[in-house]
Order: sequence, then structure tokens, then C-alpha cells
Amino acid sequence: MFNAITPRLGAGAVARAVLRHPTAVHLPVPAPRAAIPAATTTVIMAMPCRYAGHNKWSKIRHKKGDADTKRALQFSRLGREMIAAVKSGGGSIDPAVNNKLGALLTKARAINMPKASIDAALKKAQGPDASNLVTVTYEGSALGTAFIVEAVTDNSNRTVKNVKAALTKVGGSMSSVAFMFSRKGVITVTAPTDVASTDAALEKVLGAALEAGAEDVHPANEDESEYAVLTEYTAMYQVSNALKERGLQVTSVEGSYIVNEDYTVTAEGEREVELGKLIDKLEGMDDVVRVYTNLE
Repeated sequence: MFNAITPRLGAGAVARAVLRHPTAVHLPVPAPRAAIPAATTTVIMAMPCRYAGHNKWSKIRHKKGDADTKRALQFSRLGREMIAAVKSGGGSIDPAVNNKLGALLTKARAINMPKASIDAALKKAQGPDASNLVTVTYEGSALGTAFIVEAVTDNSNRTVKNVKAALTKVGGSMSSVAFMFSRKGVITVTAPTDVASTDAALEKVLGAALEAGAEDVHPANEDESEYAVLTEYTAMYQVSNALKERGLQVTSVEGSYIVNEDYTVTAEGEREVELGKLIDKLEGMDDVVRVYTNLE
């Protein structure tokens, strides 16, 4: 098995504050009397319900707003990666020729990126502004943890300044850590539905992956609805095509930095919280597309 630190849109390590509903106070209802208007009773009974309902909607609204913001950021990043892929692929927007662009298009469709957004990115990739975008990688360490940050930017000086500032604010620095990782290809496939169990699904994916030239297979999530197939970095597109030929549904193909087992670290308590905040800060930068760490 392999230890892959996949890109996140939010760090689960950070303790989140949860809004608490106010406690409803049940007032004694006087015995019915003809002199008490019906409207008075209605107001007393309705007030706690409206107040609690307002708070419940507030929580839902904020959660939905956060999810929508992260989704929009993900689409924006994918769009910039497409532009950079077209540039590095000699200007080709043909996914059959430009493997990297093809992989990004597959991922975009898997996460339901709007077609209009995809078309806009491809159109921009053929315009004069596309030449300004470059893909950059930065290395650093902070809080006893190694970081590799990938970005697509039109101003590398700005991007490196922002990354460096985030690390130094918590006592870290820009430093060489790439030796702690291996550059690999990671192909995500949907679990087969024509088998009776998750064990059978894993066995089917593993068999197809080994035939296709992959190195290993690992569940990509807790419910095992997807599997991550590990390959040599230079062979990931070839293996991806071979998996498709064997009837598997590929949802993403991308290069990744897999931490070498000897260099994994753990974090607990206050350090875990601080690392979560740092990862959130890095991932929230407009230019950053992926953040890798050697956290277990």
C-alpha cells in the first residue's frame, strides 16, 4: 500500500466552531379565558419556533456558502491548469494528442464542472494571455512537517512571496524536501458495480491494474466507491488507457508526490491544529492548485 497525501479543499485537522441553538424556553400557558385574545397565545408559541428555525437556516446557509466557494475555487484552478496544459502541450486542445489536457478534462467532467467554464478555459488557452501562465513548484518546511506546493501563476514572484510568508509566519522556511517524496502517477477509478462485494471490487481493479502495468491499488475513500491506482509518473497516461480498455471508469489522472515511508510524521494536539490552519492558508491562495505534506 502507499501513503498518498491527496490535494484537499479544506483541512480536516482543524477544529471547527459549531453554532449552538438557543435553548427554547417553554412558558406556562394560562388556562383559557374568554378575555384573553387568541392572538396573544399565538405570538407566545411562535416566537421560539421562528428563532430556532432562523439559526438552523443560518447554519445550513453558511455551510452551503462555504461549499459553493470551494467548488468555484476548484473550477477556477482547473481552468488555469487547462490553460497551462495547452501551453505546455504545444498549443493543442485535442485531448487525444495532449494527454495532460485530456486528464484535466476527464477530472472536470467527473466533478461536474460547467461546460461553459471548460469552453471558456480552452478559448483563453488559445489567446494571448495564456503565455503568461506558468506551472511552479515550491518546497518548504514548517512545524516539523515537509511541504510541496504546486501552483499555476502569471506572477511567480508574487506566488513565492505568499508561500514563503505563510511558512515563515509559523517559524518555517523555504527548504529542499523533495527527497522525502517520490513522483508518481495516481489514477482514480470508480469501483465496479458488477460484483457482489467490496472485496470482489478491489480484486477486479487490482487484477486489471497489474495487467495494465500499475504498481499498487488502494481505496481512495472510506466507502471504497473509488480506488486509487499507483503508477510510474511517466506511465500514468498509458496505464489509464489500458484500464479503460479493461472496462474500468477513470475519473482522474494526475501526477502526485507520494511521501516515502521513512519520512512520514504525525501531528497531535495544538500542532495538529496549527498545521491545519497553515494548510488551509496555502490551499486558499488563488495561484495554488495542490499542497502535499509528509503527514501520515
